[in-house]
Amino acid sequence: MGPAELKQMKMVGYFSAQKNNLQSALQFEPFAVLFSIVHELYLTSIRLLPKDKSPVFGQFLLICHKSFLAAASLIGQAQPDDAAPITRRAIEAIRLAAAVKENPATARKWAAYEERTRRWKERGEDKRPKALHISLEEKHPLVRDLMQTWGILSDASVHFTPEYFGSLSWRKEDTNIFLDYFTGDQRIIEREIILLVGTHARILRVLDWCLDGAFSRDGEWNRLMSQAFEKAKPYTAQFEHAASEEGDNGPES
Repeated sequence: MGPAELKQMKMVGYFSAQKNNLQSALQFEPFAVLFSIVHELYLTSIRLLPKDKSPVFGQFLLICHKSFLAAASLIGQAQPDDAAPITRRAIEAIRLAAAVKENPATARKWAAYEERTRRWKERGEDKRPKALHISLEEKHPLVRDLMQTWGILSDASVHFTPEYFGSLSWRKEDTNIFLDYFTGDQRIIEREIILLVGTHARILRVLDWCLDGAFSRDGEWNRLMSQAFEKAKPYTAQFEHAASEEGDNGPES
């Protein structure tokens, strides 16, 4: 076997590990049950989209559903840190949706066609583009909650921060350093499942507000939302208890 074939075999092994991790996750109760409920919530929401409303909120709904499935698959593959940027972008989408609901003119402000065109032109000329700042007011309380999650994700997993670097699974053997590309910590996987479920439950509630209660007037949608909350509650309580104990005793050395 030549060097090229050897490299291919190693790459295929990585992809096989992803597939095997996801297959195992599908048998894992928090993953299989909670994510299935949220998926059904999205499908129900898509069915309930009002035909007489602006299609833009339907577009936001589909973007967030796509983001949920992509992030869920990465968590199932034991790569939750790589799911974080996808979830962060979904939060940005729902922040914009709420701002457009408050003031439809916000969509034109966000598009900023001339400013964005200028930035691409400057990149093509090997210049550093001037920063583009678009201020969106976060009036809806759930959007403010989501932006807190956005900030946590930014520091912990999205940007190359010391927090992200330190959270990786490093191992040292003699003079060699290794990085585990997949997390084997079940508590981390459970935590990320609960975080994703809570984030998308809030996202759907904000979209319901954007659509004047089109979702929450439906009994099945409310049943699924309540079911997601009830199924997640024991895991949420478990993590809150663990965080409280760590706060009282300090982190273990």
